[in-house]
Amino acid sequence: MSRLSLYLIASALFIGVVMGLTSMSLLSQHNAAVNQLSSSVAKRAAAVAALIKHTETQHRQELEYFAELSMVPKALDSGNYEVVAELLSKLMQSKSTVVQTRLFNPEGQEVFKLVNRAGVPVRLTNIELQDKSQRYYFKQLSSTAIGNSYLSPVDLNVDYGVIERPYRPVMRIAQKIRHLDSGQYLGSLMFNYDVKQELRQLASLLPEQLRFYIVDERQQFLAHPNSASLYCAELSCDDLFIESQVQRLAHQRVYFDDSLAAEINLDSPVQPVMMGAQLIVAYQHNYLPHLTQSISNFGVLTRSYQWWAALLVASLVCLVGCYSYQHLQNRIEERLQKAKMHKVLEGVTEMLERLHENDDAVTGSHVQRVADYSRLMAEHVGLDKQLVEDIHQFASLHDIGKISTPDAILGKPGKLDAQEWEVMKQHVDNGYQLLREFELSPVAENIVRGHHERWDGQGYPQKIAGEEIPIEARIVSLVDCFDALMSERPYKPAFSFEKSKEIINDLSGKAFDPYLVKMFNFLEADFRNSHPSPKTKSG
Repeated sequence: MSRLSLYLIASALFIGVVMGLTSMSLLSQHNAAVNQLSSSVAKRAAAVAALIKHTETQHRQELEYFAELSMVPKALDSGNYEVVAELLSKLMQSKSTVVQTRLFNPEGQEVFKLVNRAGVPVRLTNIELQDKSQRYYFKQLSSTAIGNSYLSPVDLNVDYGVIERPYRPVMRIAQKIRHLDSGQYLGSLMFNYDVKQELRQLASLLPEQLRFYIVDERQQFLAHPNSASLYCAELSCDDLFIESQVQRLAHQRVYFDDSLAAEINLDSPVQPVMMGAQLIVAYQHNYLPHLTQSISNFGVLTRSYQWWAALLVASLVCLVGCYSYQHLQNRIEERLQKAKMHKVLEGVTEMLERLHENDDAVTGSHVQRVADYSRLMAEHVGLDKQLVEDIHQFASLHDIGKISTPDAILGKPGKLDAQEWEVMKQHVDNGYQLLREFELSPVAENIVRGHHERWDGQGYPQKIAGEEIPIEARIVSLVDCFDALMSERPYKPAFSFEKSKEIINDLSGKAFDPYLVKMFNFLEADFRNSHPSPKTKSG
């Protein structure tokens, strides 16, 4: 496709966007002028949203209050839930809408749970507790930052893989709990609120001439004048919300936003009011019929001089842009090239990190630590600021060639034989050739090709020695070895800092630059404090 064709397509898209926005604006203005709602109706509709927001805020504050009590992390830490059980039982007795309270461990297993049975909080036995790690709400909670509360969408409660009967729509509010002293993530506190009663109360705020709906993101009704239309998406029925169902009420529907302003045209955006759900208020079919008369949108647009003026201006802008097309195209290509190289770097780094995380969860952050250690060393060696940044940016790519090394060799628990070792060593040249093809940076190439060279010339693949090895490769070689010593590997346990330091110093003048070893000793406190304590894999 020629550049001219692309430009014509872009011009058509630009004109289309301009005219689309203009059309939406004109139609909105027309509908607003035709349809006038009384202030009382607007206030009643807004009151429904205010009540929903207030209820959510109240529930969130209740959960946050209990999550901040010291007894909750103590219970998770000790496994003694008696005091927590007594307190949460009182909450459930005083608030009938709280139908479940529970504590999870970090893996999603329930470790404590109270359920409301016939109005009485009952603590479940250990055998009744469930693993909720695969439930969507626990996965979403896991990505929520500690200190922030999580609110789930409203849906039907599911226990032991079966929808609870009678149907009970619930909203879950949860917060992660951390240790009072260490800040360690101990688990989560979650409340289940029954919103059925609250939804019933909302309709009473509206006058008889208005209908009340709440539609969630899956297009199922959470609130509907006909109770048979509720929760259909979860019950595998076909009575979901379809826009055409209320198309004939195009000039009767009420939407509202945070400013409590009401509009009644179909094009107005529906504001979320309950964790992604939408509130829709529609007039009864026989209420104010003179407002329901449909006006042709095409007629509104073609009779407007503003619409034609916008079309003329958009066309002129495209024509003027034609004169500077070549200049703009050159600039765009230059920017695209830079963006492409940046994306390549991000993609390669992501591939390497994913390889480590998938193959060895214990050392999944190895590449990031090597990058941070390399910057620390480079800064104190006194290198140029730009070189320091390049070393930090590209140190994480030192083992990029291992993406072509067989998993059996990478994860082998014992010593590699001669043939396997030759295959392993190929990762240096493989990584070097990969980076040369992408032309990322000479610094990146030096790191990848030289981080297994030794100061005494006994390394690989070039067997160069001393200062022939680029400084960036010498730095990465040392910190890579240090982090490997401190980390558990399939073929070795994690060593202590003292033993790792001793090995590094023994290799001074052999594998490593003696000056860099001295700098390592000088920065001992930084290296000691920045590496996590050695851990042993659990069986």
